[in-house]
Amino acid sequence: MASKSRLGSLLKNALAGIIVLLAFYYIFKQILGNWEAVRASFRFTPSSLCGALLLGVQPLLAPFGWWLALTKLGSAAGWRRAYWAWSASNLGKYAPGKVWNVLGRFYFLSDESKALVAESIAIEVLANLWAASLAAATSTLIKSSPWAPVAWIGSAGGLIFALWPRSIQLALRIPAKLLKKRFKAPEAFPRLALLGLSAYYYALWLLLGLGIWLLGTSFGAGADPLALGGSYALAWMGGYLFLLVPGGFGVREGLFTAMAGVNPGVAGVLAVAVRLGITLWEVLAFGIAFLLRER
Repeated sequence: MASKSRLGSLLKNALAGIIVLLAFYYIFKQILGNWEAVRASFRFTPSSLCGALLLGVQPLLAPFGWWLALTKLGSAAGWRRAYWAWSASNLGKYAPGKVWNVLGRFYFLSDESKALVAESIAIEVLANLWAASLAAATSTLIKSSPWAPVAWIGSAGGLIFALWPRSIQLALRIPAKLLKKRFKAPEAFPRLALLGLSAYYYALWLLLGLGIWLLGTSFGAGADPLALGGSYALAWMGGYLFLLVPGGFGVREGLFTAMAGVNPGVAGVLAVAVRLGITLWEVLAFGIAFLLRER
């Protein structure tokens, strides 16, 4: 049994590695094939610096969304403790397994109800996915996109949880039963709080889209902020939901390169630059959280 488990793990890791390699092969093929256009359009401006700064909105501000979810469910955790738990666990998404950024939060909030922490994470993830879908759908109102149905289906699906927050608790009973665990469920999340949290993440997605557009001016991307931001939101969703690859590494960049609607070489360079920029901000957020953590 153990040998089968190891073999399954090896095959899964091998498949994930192949997918990442194929994604980056596609990205760099686009970059090299359009290198002259990329090189000719490159220029660094104050707008590029503003774009790089705006890439930090989600790593720096998203933890407050989770803290709101915790407090509305009855947690007594302060914002500094929640900020540290989120930021320290967030880097675990780059480790194989796709679960370490979740398990880390249970570890740092080990004195809280496991059901409460589980529901707060589920609410955060669903609100963020819904906000990303809405950001992508908003962009299709300004500029048509072949990916519009995906954005609108995601937006419509989010309404289920917005109108019926208790469905989140019902959904969490499924893994609990599979794990043969009995959790004392917290109170159902308030509907208005869920809408407010989703609006908060939606604003973060719009700011991130603006940052990507401003950074894209360095490479002559030439698209409008909503189009680039919406494409990135959909690419992020694809990478997040693709469970085999940690952090959506490669998948997100490949999807963005294909969907951005600009020169594919420019889109590839921008995708890599955004990944590097956001990762640096995530490390910086970890450092800030470490200094601010409760002792």
